[in-house]
Amino acid sequence: MANEVTNNITITFNSGPAGEKAAKVFKYINENDSLLVPELFPNKPEDHQICRSWMEQNLGGKWARNEEAEISRSDDGNYHDAHINIGTAWSPCTPWVEHLVEYLVDGFTITHTYVDECLNFIGSNVWEDGELIYNFDDEDFYSNLEEESKVRAKSAGMVLEDMSDEDIDEWRWDWMWDFVYDTVEPPEEVYSQ
Repeated sequence: MANEVTNNITITFNSGPAGEKAAKVFKYINENDSLLVPELFPNKPEDHQICRSWMEQNLGGKWARNEEAEISRSDDGNYHDAHINIGTAWSPCTPWVEHLVEYLVDGFTITHTYVDECLNFIGSNVWEDGELIYNFDDEDFYSNLEEESKVRAKSAGMVLEDMSDEDIDEWRWDWMWDFVYDTVEPPEEVYSQ
């Protein structure tokens, strides 16, 4: 069972009011240390009435926390891009991102990648001007990682069955996270559609 899921959300602003609207969201998040931004959740119940199912439906997990949120301007003073890192329980924060997409309307590209800490699942989504243009979800990533280990071992002339678990873990650690993030990152051609 997954425990914590790391969610990375990057926004690139193309035109229109999306940058100003996102700046308002990020200001609220940073000032209040809360992802329950009123503009994203205008019908949010009172805090004491928020239950686990509401959190899962609207944020993606029974809890969610902002790890980092920043927005930057280009030299012309317009907002250029933004980044937020969110930790969630057991599942990605896709519902939260969908609320953000709905609020921003158009003039942006959002990339959301997520990785379960136990590598049970990984995935990514890309929205452009409110439309989902890419969706990748590997719900059995650990099995794929095991297969990748076999392929890499064979190509290196290694026999995993002859190695200790500690040696396998050390060998895998050398390449595993690069493989994870290379796999979850949307391909470049997604952005040139």
